[in-house]
Amino acid sequence: MIFVLLRSIFSHFIKIDTQNILNKWLGLALGLLRGYFIGGLIIFSMSISSADYFKNSAVHSYNGRRLFEVTPGVYSWLWNNVASKFMADEKYNPTVGEAKEGFK
Repeated sequence: MIFVLLRSIFSHFIKIDTQNILNKWLGLALGLLRGYFIGGLIIFSMSISSADYFKNSAVHSYNGRRLFEVTPGVYSWLWNNVASKFMADEKYNPTVGEAKEGFK
């Protein structure tokens, strides 16, 4: 009886609703976007590696070029629109531009 009473009090204060279809689709879209960005980070790190095997693998991979363009683009946008406003003394990282030129 005590546990039934506790459960009824607990369920009275906390309501759990099922997710609607919009939340599921937005979650899927954000998950795909995050996966695309993480893939870009992996390809970018492979391209700036000192090992030639990783560089060649990144350049010659099927989606390497498309995934590689994500990381410098996001970094440039974040730097120009957000980070440079708060860190006026800092400079744009030239390694990003060098890696972008070296990847082509």
